[in-house]
Amino acid sequence: MVLGRDVFLALASIVWADGRVVPAEAKALADAARACGIKGDDLVAIVGATLERQAVPQRLTLTHDEKLFVYGVAVWLAEVDGVVSHEETEAIRELGDRMGLTVDERAMVWAAARAPGHRPAASELEEAISRASRP
Repeated sequence: MVLGRDVFLALASIVWADGRVVPAEAKALADAARACGIKGDDLVAIVGATLERQAVPQRLTLTHDEKLFVYGVAVWLAEVDGVVSHEETEAIRELGDRMGLTVDERAMVWAAARAPGHRPAASELEEAISRASRP
């Protein structure tokens, strides 16, 4: 799966959901975008989205697999700071709505992303996205 600009713009909206961006979240997202070969204006837009809060893109150009992946990373990313706020839960729900994911798909991905006994670290984001973006 090749991950493009829209994937990272969608994820940037989640890091802002609780009203703040932890520096490690912003760096991990930008580093992951670079690792996926994103550069130029697309990278500038992604970095900008971590510096200034933006709405979830109205239209996301993603494959179904990318939508599931983005939803899972969004759930995972919301937990990086140790707390999933009501605002983050709502932003993830909105993202799922915009991507057209079913309730069953969301439940499956939510359960997988929140595996018991594992609390995500921000440093894992770049690695997870890099693995997913390999052809």
